[in-house]
Amino acid sequence: KQYPSSDRLPSITVVIPAYNEELTIARCLDSVYATQYKNLSVIVVSDGSSDKTNSIIRRYKRDHSLLSLRLIALRKNRGKDGAMNYAIKKYVSSKLTMIVDADVTLAKDSLEKVTDHFKDKQVIGLATNVRISEDKAILSIIQRIEFMVGFFHKKFFDATRSEFIIGGQGSCYRTIAIQRAGYFPDNMQTEDIALSINIL
Repeated sequence: KQYPSSDRLPSITVVIPAYNEELTIARCLDSVYATQYKNLSVIVVSDGSSDKTNSIIRRYKRDHSLLSLRLIALRKNRGKDGAMNYAIKKYVSSKLTMIVDADVTLAKDSLEKVTDHFKDKQVIGLATNVRISEDKAILSIIQRIEFMVGFFHKKFFDATRSEFIIGGQGSCYRTIAIQRAGYFPDNMQTEDIALSINIL
């Protein structure tokens, strides 16, 4: 497949907050770069990790030196919202910002599909669909049920044009919208919901 040249693609930064994610971070990064999106930067914010997360990312950077990958290794844990805000305020200059957890893998065409929606100037953010891995662990089964319910909620809100929450994995925003809303609210479990309300 031929992808458009980078000068025709909006710039996007994938911000990955990570706390002790040594088991999944490399797989997550592999999936992000497998999208082959040409105007891409990736920032991993290691939020006070005490396992091998930082060393794995540093090795990944050495092994993939041509990729745009930045590690921010915070000494003190700030929480997910604080880590994301630090990265966005200090280092994000792209048109779009996507938030991805370190245990998530992206579909190969995900970034191209996401950025295509932003051709509409009225779009300030969007949520993506999530597919849970097909294992038989109790937690995975519960997560599949939870995301199935969430998926049908999204379908209903989309059909009735009443969706106002930009949340979940792979949520993507115009960076300027995050800045104007005052970034993610601190110390909240539902930081994506609060940000959506602030954007409105």
